[in-house]
Amino acid sequence: KNVADISFFFFFLLRVQNRLKSQNAQHTSPLTVAHLACFMMWTSPVVGVVGIAILVAVVWRQVHMSGVVVRVSDAYTVHYGNDYYADSSKGFPNAEPVTAVQYEDITTVPKSLYALQFNKPLVIKDSPATHWPAVLSWNVSVLQRHYETVPLKVHVSARPAIRMHSAVHPLGSVVGVQWLRPYTLATLTADEFFNATAAHSNTERWEYFFSPLTDIPLTLQSDIGHSDFLSLVSLSTPLPVWEQNIWMGKPGVTTPAHYDLLHNFYVQIHGQKRFILFAPEEWKSLYLYPRVHPSSRMSQIAELPLDASRFDNATYPELQRARAVQVVLQPGDELYIPPY
Repeated sequence: KNVADISFFFFFLLRVQNRLKSQNAQHTSPLTVAHLACFMMWTSPVVGVVGIAILVAVVWRQVHMSGVVVRVSDAYTVHYGNDYYADSSKGFPNAEPVTAVQYEDITTVPKSLYALQFNKPLVIKDSPATHWPAVLSWNVSVLQRHYETVPLKVHVSARPAIRMHSAVHPLGSVVGVQWLRPYTLATLTADEFFNATAAHSNTERWEYFFSPLTDIPLTLQSDIGHSDFLSLVSLSTPLPVWEQNIWMGKPGVTTPAHYDLLHNFYVQIHGQKRFILFAPEEWKSLYLYPRVHPSSRMSQIAELPLDASRFDNATYPELQRARAVQVVLQPGDELYIPPY
């Protein structure tokens, strides 16, 4: 009705906007609610009554949900569910092979763009990776020698499926909730890690090594040849490489089905690795953890069955309906995995 009232109105709108933008704001403050109620009543008594009723409902819901979280925090230590493991060496039932193409047969420039345009899992054979010194010479003995004076930080699990767990997700940092992480972190010497990797008969302890490529010994980094063919850095508007990592584990080590948010180009350097891949529409059959769970983006099924007789139909009845593609990579093979 006057300049002062209009100024207050705009000040209030800015206040509400800032509260909504704040990622740390968990609840609407009582002062903000009071300001909004006063403005509604000033505008129209009818609007004010309706608006205040809505506000009361919203605040009640926030208080109620806070109480739920508090009760969960006070009452539970959260365990993972019963994991289901398969021990067959067969492939995932009824899975089709991943499409394969020869590197030289790709005419797209750059060649990596072909994979993105294909937009499905794709195996690329005889790429420049086959000539990397790492692919030609790495084995357990070579790696053990290069890591002789460098400790390895590894994930250690009592089971072969290494499930990731991150406290950055909302339920991972709820005060009072203690998560039993499905692995421990250990620092091992080269002898401890690589001898355990070579003697893979031990079924009570499973080690899994993961590291950014820039953190491995420089003598090994030089064995990774040029990798521009794995990226889109040569485009007129280049897309950056987000990260380059290396994984090592003994035979049998696996990770539950999960999805990534980035384009992945995976190169097998030594040994073999089986990939079982599902199209995005199969997500309902894979029993993903909730988005707010510390194992978000991962399946609750610890290890996919490699034999039709091993399906746990009582716990995961939808899994047997899932359609998959699979491939066992050989040294030098390149696998493109699109993001979810």
